[in-house]
Amino acid sequence: MQILDRLAIPGPRTFRRGAGTEVDHAYDDPGRAARQLGNTEAVAKKHYIDTPETVPDNRDVLERWAGGR
Repeated sequence: MQILDRLAIPGPRTFRRGAGTEVDHAYDDPGRAARQLGNTEAVAKKHYIDTPETVPDNRDVLERWAGGR
């Protein structure tokens, strides 16, 4: 089996990450997600809850730049 074939098959950790992330984002409660997963909050945050990177809102600058103004 080639490596790309193995990467296409989601494993148990993929489902745990999805469940942990979904519960945390739905309730804004990493402790609740940790309990769902049977982990401590620290473990859930480090390994299972996806925290998207936030960036400042630069739309006005980018829109001016794209419009050539």
